[in-house]
Amino acid sequence: MTTDEPRARRLETFRSLAAERLGHVSLGWIELEQGALAPGRVETMMRELHTLKGEAGLMGLAAVAAALHLLEDLVGAAVRAATAPPPELGDLVLAGIDAIGAAVTAGDDPPALAAFVRAAQARLPSAAPAAAAPAPATTPAAAALGLDDPTSRIDTRQLERLGDAVAELVLIRHRLADALATVARARGTGDGDDGLGLVVGRLRDDVRRLAATTAGLDALARELRMVPVERLLSRFPLVARDLARELGKVVRVTVIGNGVEADRAVLEQLQGPLLHLVRNAVDHGIEPAAERLAAGKGEAGTITIRADVIGTSLRVQVRDDGGGIDIDAVRKSAVERGLIEAPSARILSDDQILAYLFSSGFSTRKSVTPVSGRGVGLDVVRATTEALGGTVTTHNYPGRGTSFVLLVPVSALITGLMLVEIGDGRYALPAAEVRAVLPAADHPVVDSIDGPAIRVAGELVPLVPLPEILGEPQVTVADARLILARSGEITMALAGTRGHRDREAVIRDPGPILEGNPYVRGGIDLEDGSVALVLELDRMVTAARGVAVSARHKGGPITSQVTAKVLVVEDSVIMRDIIAEALRAHGVEVIEAADGVEALAALELHPDLRLLVTDLEMPRMDGFELIRRMRLQPRPTRLPAVVVSTRGSDADKLAAIEVGADAYLVKADFSRESLWSHIARFLLP
Repeated sequence: MTTDEPRARRLETFRSLAAERLGHVSLGWIELEQGALAPGRVETMMRELHTLKGEAGLMGLAAVAAALHLLEDLVGAAVRAATAPPPELGDLVLAGIDAIGAAVTAGDDPPALAAFVRAAQARLPSAAPAAAAPAPATTPAAAALGLDDPTSRIDTRQLERLGDAVAELVLIRHRLADALATVARARGTGDGDDGLGLVVGRLRDDVRRLAATTAGLDALARELRMVPVERLLSRFPLVARDLARELGKVVRVTVIGNGVEADRAVLEQLQGPLLHLVRNAVDHGIEPAAERLAAGKGEAGTITIRADVIGTSLRVQVRDDGGGIDIDAVRKSAVERGLIEAPSARILSDDQILAYLFSSGFSTRKSVTPVSGRGVGLDVVRATTEALGGTVTTHNYPGRGTSFVLLVPVSALITGLMLVEIGDGRYALPAAEVRAVLPAADHPVVDSIDGPAIRVAGELVPLVPLPEILGEPQVTVADARLILARSGEITMALAGTRGHRDREAVIRDPGPILEGNPYVRGGIDLEDGSVALVLELDRMVTAARGVAVSARHKGGPITSQVTAKVLVVEDSVIMRDIIAEALRAHGVEVIEAADGVEALAALELHPDLRLLVTDLEMPRMDGFELIRRMRLQPRPTRLPAVVVSTRGSDADKLAAIEVGADAYLVKADFSRESLWSHIARFLLP
């Protein structure tokens, strides 16, 4: 070890400690401004400042120590005052915290630090220039503060190496278990000698001991990765304070989460979502003071950020006591932005309407401001939370506020999985997303408006043919089974798997070869040296819409030629031409119409039509009205109707079913193959 390495390690530890201590000071100052200091908070603030000043001196950061001395004087004077500190003092104190944090991170003296020192000295004219704590002549003094103790903080690289070690031990455990099973079988068939019994016994003991050791190491690794959640939450009161002042609002922030810990990697991912939620609460949630007073509320709005642990999940709630969400405004904006048809929007429940808040680009603001109206925010919250394997829910209390709740895993080092074989490949599914394994014979495939499905407890569940999606060959199994899985709000039936078995493993990054593959979230090492890919289930249902699977033409080529006449109704000339060209490639005769009025005339002229393909939103007469009127016309046989629309909500599909649609394809999922998979069952013999 070189002479620089111990200092580099101590400096890294000091930076971690400084960020934590400054977070406590920042949170305490915000509470002091709001007149809502938590018990013991003053003592914590002053102790953290004093300790950090000494640590900075020991590390030889004289300018940082001098700034901390002035900051300590400013905070101490404010604490001793009988009144709330004035806003300009708060600006100075918080600017000092930021400047000190930046100086510690950069390891130098940025201009902001010097500016704070000048402003603080001007505000404390009686104070002599601050002197830094003397640096020690030898390093043992650092150990007295715990800075030289390598167990006081462990950096990210060490944690990654520990995680790799756990992964390797898990793999070795499975290899030994596999070897044990092989030897035990050989002994049972009489292929071994008498010494095999002793070998089997020793192997069995070793597998048990390794399993216990691995579990203990996994638990230790999880503990080392855990950091106080308050370290993250303490940043947001300052964000709320600054934004509230910018908007001319009065906002108080309460943080509740003392003692709660979570994996540092999880907390790093949550920074962005929580920042969006806090800013939204100040901007959208809390009303201006005049509106609050008129509504019988206090002038100051309240935002509560609460963190707790439920089982193996971290729950973070951001709640405000503002006016709540205007459901009608959200409903109107969803229609105006083309996210849903007006007839469908009218029948949606409030909870279903709230889900549109998380759509990309959604906003109820009519104009763009420095804070809102850009349609960026809540879609990021949902995407990041789901990427962590969690969920986000919204609770609206009209006139009383809004609550957003994030539920994510506390930690995820060793993960429970279900190993399966699909075609020639081996894959894994997160065990938390697997609900049941069902006999395929007990759940026959039926047609639904979205394509093939099965019935489970009276509900239609979309069928996802994994071999077709993953490009694997279909393997026939005598006792075929379906995996009932749930990802987010979607329940699906996975077909084409075999060899189901449970496994615990460490999921590794997919690597550059598979990066960007929408169906893979990572891989796990197997005992024979191969890798099983861990599937990303939430994209499977969307993919299944584009797979040609139908009980009427299962296994048939998608280029089948048919003799049929189809009416295509679409106001977009380009889209109409694309659909018509795709159908003509199969030998279909196409009749075209630009809207519902033209389509009704075409229905009269062509009694031999076999199918109607229609958009929903069109001038003069939309698709809903067209299908409804077509169903009122007398025809020799019922004419199937397939909807091809930009609308993809459950409400749109329900409304289409109610007027008589038979299948539904979302334009975002459109391809020649997906179109043919939706209509072939109506045209093929």
